[in-house]
Amino acid sequence: MGGISIWQILIILFIFSTGILPWLCALCSKKVQGKHKFIWFIMSFFISWLGYLVYYFTIVKELPENKT
Repeated sequence: MGGISIWQILIILFIFSTGILPWLCALCSKKVQGKHKFIWFIMSFFISWLGYLVYYFTIVKELPENKT
């Protein structure tokens, strides 16, 4: 008694994967830099996965691979 239950661990993992993971994916991405990365993070921060996916498929996929 008094320890962390499996349900508490599952709830924490669920909150992490649905809330914080999109932010980390946006910040750690090597596909964009500078203001694009900041915008991607802000969209992920405010509208979570929806913002992450919208920005990825509209902006990141359209950027050239070898940007110099």
